[in-house]
Amino acid sequence: MVTLPPVPERNLRRVLLAIAGAISLAVGAGIIALTPVGDASGAGLIRLESSWFTPATGGVAPELVLPGREGPPVRLSELRGMPVVINFWATWCVPCEVEMPELQALADSRPDVRVLAVNVGEPPAQAMAWLAARGLTLDVLFDVDGQAARDFAIRGQPTTFVISPEGAIDAIYFGPTTLQQLITTLQDNV
Repeated sequence: MVTLPPVPERNLRRVLLAIAGAISLAVGAGIIALTPVGDASGAGLIRLESSWFTPATGGVAPELVLPGREGPPVRLSELRGMPVVINFWATWCVPCEVEMPELQALADSRPDVRVLAVNVGEPPAQAMAWLAARGLTLDVLFDVDGQAARDFAIRGQPTTFVISPEGAIDAIYFGPTTLQQLITTLQDNV
């Protein structure tokens, strides 16, 4: 039998209090963060801090209102009736650069699908120059302050959401995706 050296009572009490506090915080945060609430349609949304989001497939996509290259801001809710692919990216992101030709190919081959490339946290001129240097003509939107990325609770870039014509999240890809994955998801779910 192994015996451990005695632990001073003062240190043991601190350790036990720290463990109890951490468990209480984790349980409390989990209850608050995952408390379902409904919207007018009854779809399940989750509220975390002041943002509403759906972190998993099957939920309603958060509203997205962002400026693009030209014209009025794009509103996701106004695109209902057609499938939408939303990709969050940045110019410094190497996996984003690898994935961009796949997204361009989808946009070129599927005019029935709206592909939105959302640049996160960078000046529009920087994103536009980056796209132009690679010959990409994707429909780009600018999330300069990162609010849309927070609303969609992205974990990193690239992150791609496939949204159904009804506005539900059909799939989420964390990291780079391919044209074939997106086509398969669109065929299976839309």
